[in-house]
Amino acid sequence: MESVEAFLSGIDSGLLAYKDEFKRHAVTSENTLKYLRNYELEEMNIPAVFKRMLLEKIINLQTTETKSKLKEQTRQRDSDFLRHSEPKRLKFGETEITEKDPETENERTVVSEELFQITIS
Repeated sequence: MESVEAFLSGIDSGLLAYKDEFKRHAVTSENTLKYLRNYELEEMNIPAVFKRMLLEKIINLQTTETKSKLKEQTRQRDSDFLRHSEPKRLKFGETEITEKDPETENERTVVSEELFQITIS
């Protein structure tokens, strides 16, 4: 397995000056490099031209299996986030609505009246 230094110098020798950025993001080999996400690359203190070159190489490193793992990790992260997030709660007078949109005619009327009063105030 190729080291990060060898991989970076294979792209452009100028990238070796930024090897500490990769280590800071726990990228220590070609194997871990293929898991680097675009947003993580954007956070790195590297010139944009090198970022574009790296992104192309990272994409070429990713196999179908790697891409599937990344998608699953993203799905799991999103699922965990949604599971732990609190539902939105709106309270208008005595009526509390726990969904994004009012469901009953009464809830819609209360929300409309309250919003109308807020707008006038």
